[in-house]
Amino acid sequence: MKTQKGSVKKAGLGYIIGNYFIRGIGFLTLPIFSRLMLPEEFGKYNTFISYGTILFVFIGVAFHTSYKNAFNKYDSEFNNYVSNTLLLCLINTVLFMVLAIFIPFFFPKFHLSYLFLLVLYSSATAIIAYYNSYVSLFYRSASYVKIAAISAIGNIGLSLVLLLTVFRDDRSTGRIIGTVLPTIVIAIILIYYFFKQSLPNFDKKQISFALKYSIPLVPHGISQVMLSSLDRIMIASLIGNSQAGIYSFAYTIYSLISVTFSSLDTVWSPWFFQTFKNKDFNAIKKVANQYSFGIAIFTILTMLGAPELISILGSQAYNDSINIVIPIVIGGFFSFMYSFPAVVEYYFEKTGYIATGTLLSALINFLLNLFFLKLFGYKAAAYTTLVTYGLYFIYHYIISRRLLKDNKLYDTRTFILIIVLVMLSGIVIQIILPLVVLRWTILIILGLYFVYYLSKTLNINVIKNRK
Repeated sequence: MKTQKGSVKKAGLGYIIGNYFIRGIGFLTLPIFSRLMLPEEFGKYNTFISYGTILFVFIGVAFHTSYKNAFNKYDSEFNNYVSNTLLLCLINTVLFMVLAIFIPFFFPKFHLSYLFLLVLYSSATAIIAYYNSYVSLFYRSASYVKIAAISAIGNIGLSLVLLLTVFRDDRSTGRIIGTVLPTIVIAIILIYYFFKQSLPNFDKKQISFALKYSIPLVPHGISQVMLSSLDRIMIASLIGNSQAGIYSFAYTIYSLISVTFSSLDTVWSPWFFQTFKNKDFNAIKKVANQYSFGIAIFTILTMLGAPELISILGSQAYNDSINIVIPIVIGGFFSFMYSFPAVVEYYFEKTGYIATGTLLSALINFLLNLFFLKLFGYKAAAYTTLVTYGLYFIYHYIISRRLLKDNKLYDTRTFILIIVLVMLSGIVIQIILPLVVLRWTILIILGLYFVYYLSKTLNINVIKNRK
């Protein structure tokens, strides 16, 4: 099999720069959408996306998570493995389209056109996830960025056109269609790309491996989506779409962090697999400490500047989200920390542990929301999510320690200190939110230190080229 190998450093920087460029397009246009759409319409759109991410797991069966293992397992037959998983995804899509026909009979509020859009969008995002995982194995960040940029520009451009013309009186629907259509077009192109490289051959061993590896991750995927989306769905159902819109808007600040660590995770995971296989445990420990501390400082910087970001990106209707952004961001930091034990579980193919932990976390989150949303309103969801993600990380860290046995791969003491730093910083920032001058003085000083840290301490070259 012909492969293209690039340096991890170049790929990591490529993913970060590319994702920030793409995210930048979204941030630049967010003030437009927040002014064109009422919080209720914004809430309806985000509820659709939340349903889509749940269905994405069922249709895509998390096959893309098996690619790192299959890449080493099948070598020259890897392209064929990918095409077989894609075929299974397409079969699932047809089955869910048929199932969608019957749902309105039992749940009349779901229109058939809405459900068809939901199934097609979920299938398309699954196919794009396959492609992203595929190119990450070869460190082809440019290929990933190209698809992501086309998707972002098409999504935003078509949505604006539809909101200002055909769907002036139903802007949530216009935003949904504007998101779905470009995603479907890209997925069709990627289907052609994969099948051109290798047509599926229904290899029983490959299909068996894909199902055995990925099916246990379906509960995990659903639970993980529930962790990130359940709060918005429950707020919309129990309180209202307007409050769900405000809560969803606060999540746009957290996306600054998520886009950073998701970009880095694209190269961190393949590098970890190779480095762990080579038994270079000291390199993993060193990079993990630098990586976690760097994201911690970036998280604190994001919290310090959050009120101004919200004011710039949204209209006055969304100002209330300032009060919940701090716990949301800290919860997101715990989500990032989870990636350290999770990659160990993936390496040992112990996906059952992953599914169990995430399922329990989702259940805890559901019960906490059910109780506290009624008592304290939609703002309680920010704190229940923070608690849940904290427990989520602790569970997986304990499991990873058991899998590693006597191998102390990570520096637990350093991780604890970093977590305490972020949480104490969050408490202080919540108190000094109204003190703009003090907050920005700290932000500037810490920002300068962050630049110094990146240039002098965070040695990305520790992650060597893949051999």
